Amino acid sequence: MAALINDLADSYTDAVLIITNSEGIDGTPQSLSWLPINETVVFWDPHMGLGCAANGGAQLSPALALGHELVHASQRPWKRLLFSLVPSRDYTNLGEQITVNTENDAAWNLGEGVRLNHGGTGVRVPTPLTKPDCSCQGASHAPPI
Repeated sequence: MAALINDLADSYTDAVLIITNSEGIDGTPQSLSWLPINETVVFWDPHMGLGCAANGGAQLSPALALGHELVHASQRPWKRLLFSLVPSRDYTNLGEQITVNTENDAAWNLGEGVRLNHGGTGVRVPTPLTKPDCSCQGASHAPPI
């Protein structure tokens, strides 16, 4: 995650605007016309974790979900758009596959579950560092640190 933050600091982006909400909405829009060209917006619900998905989903804390969105934010908008147009089995598109693979590196280091797809169900949790309490079949979990 520290490497990702350093990448953002060194990237084309002048600023990353993180808008918190309580609506269960996490995302990085392709573009928002009212923003200067070099700003990236990330929407994040600090109390929405990710529960299990079929075929190897994993539980993620809201903090790791923010990391997922910051991976998107670190990519140039044209690259995000291009990657979103390339299908990828189990990952919605190539952009999500690349992002989940990067997220998995952080998950492994933080002792959270790694994902084998882009699926999952939002689960309300009390803090940004709380993982949802559910049992995932087929998920690979990192050892606790």
